[in-house]
Amino acid sequence: MNIAIIPARKSSKRIKNKNIINFFGQPMIAHTIQSLLKMKLFDKIIVSSDSQIILNIAKKNGAETFIRSHKLSTDKVPTFDVIKDVIKNLSYPIDNVCCLYSTSLFIKKKYISDSFKILKKNKHSLIMSVCKYTHPIERSFLLKTNNELVFRYPKNKLKQTQSFKSSYYDAAQFALSNSKFYTNSSFKKKSKILGYVLDDSETTDIDTKEDLIKAKKIYKRS
Repeated sequence: MNIAIIPARKSSKRIKNKNIINFFGQPMIAHTIQSLLKMKLFDKIIVSSDSQIILNIAKKNGAETFIRSHKLSTDKVPTFDVIKDVIKNLSYPIDNVCCLYSTSLFIKKKYISDSFKILKKNKHSLIMSVCKYTHPIERSFLLKTNNELVFRYPKNKLKQTQSFKSSYYDAAQFALSNSKFYTNSSFKKKSKILGYVLDDSETTDIDTKEDLIKAKKIYKRS
């Protein structure tokens, strides 16, 4: 059985009620659930939350729900622990697990289908969505309080940008793996993290108001 798990706690510091904020007429999480249902790639879609409001919205939109404990609902709890908690409390066997977020608004069937194929060939792996930095981070600056720029890595200030390899960051859209990645420590130790590259212009993680503005622009042209 293949399942998708969406962790969505009630509190969000930078954007209030981010998981259920109105996004083009629907709660944000509803868009993600509906997209996953249309894919027909998962046997179950489960939303883990400490908010009854979020759980009610999830259920209304066709997802199953899991009540997250208070202990696992703080902003310091790793997503890994939240996913593991859901899996260990399910009464049926799970093959593969895909972690997504309410902000995975631009997830496409192709991304997940491709990732399942990759996982089939690389059983001991976690396939994670990433985007490429447009500029080498080795040439980045720090901005001091007086607006003075200083090189984060002074030893690189005379090096040309093309001399550096591309760097990638977590796109926070999805992560697919065998369920044993979360429940079996020896399996996890053998596992590799493989990147599935997304175009930065077609997706965004939503943590700030600027991210939300970008997401609306992408949604309008999609």
